Amino acid sequence: MAKRVVAERDVADAARRGEAIWLERGDVVTPLARDRAKELGVQLVVGEPSKRLAGEKAPKAAALASDWERRALRALFAKTLERRGWRTIDLGARSDSSDERVAAAARGARELVRGNATFAILLDDVGFAATVANRFRGVRAFVCADEFAAKIARAKYDADALAIPAAILSEEKALAVLDAWLTANDENGDELRAK
Repeated sequence: MAKRVVAERDVADAARRGEAIWLERGDVVTPLARDRAKELGVQLVVGEPSKRLAGEKAPKAAALASDWERRALRALFAKTLERRGWRTIDLGARSDSSDERVAAAARGARELVRGNATFAILLDDVGFAATVANRFRGVRAFVCADEFAAKIARAKYDADALAIPAAILSEEKALAVLDAWLTANDENGDELRAK
């Protein structure tokens, strides 16, 4: 089987489309492409050929994680995202322990790193989940308590994880922040959508 060479231009194209680059064993990534991927936050994901078709794009899914107190809001966010065409990955929290609060945020970041999610939504009291998520290489999590911050984080800084400090926001305001995140314009002026 012929090896594929991934060059800097391939990385720039993937960044423009907001996609990960799926690699198979034996594919070659040039050093310049690797550096550019780090710079642009493009994930290089090694996949098993038997589990996907050649050229298949990273799935368009949203990872959702929260602390125990925000589980009802997480369910509301899931419904909202699904109505807008997104597949959701519910990652808990599974209990009210402080360890589980951290673990849920880590699961959200891990889904991003593995290329299973396009973005993650992390709900907790004050946005601590962003500090957990940002420990994962390539994840750019921002705490956003208003629509302006959500739009800037997504459009200007290409954030892929939105941490909402839900203890200080009403349900209506939290949904408005989510809407701002989803409608932040990319370079083509298109709404962020499941494709």
